[in-house]
Amino acid sequence: MAFRTALAAGLGLVAAAGNLIGGYFVIRKEWPRQFLQYFLALGAGYMLAVAFVEVIPESVRLSGESALLYVLIGYFIIHLFEHTIAPHFILGRKRTTKSSAISTRRQRCCWD
Repeated sequence: MAFRTALAAGLGLVAAAGNLIGGYFVIRKEWPRQFLQYFLALGAGYMLAVAFVEVIPESVRLSGESALLYVLIGYFIIHLFEHTIAPHFILGRKRTTKSSAISTRRQRCCWD
């Protein structure tokens, strides 16, 4: 049991390091907007593929058919949160109001 916990923690740290390194390379260089859109689409496609091919079938195997109901409830909660509580941006659209606390680099990346 301790080995599995240590392995999970180690793999979590490796994933976190990968996120930090990837973020560093995206912020360090001025990428053309088209590349950023492709990177975003690639990451979203990968996460969807992992969810549909690995995570959801394993959940159904472990918990039975009720796991699908929990997936649907989770989807609706995230959808509600993103469209009612948390403001979000859409690539390609300009936002009318921008917070002064947001850095110039992030503004260029997300709202221009």
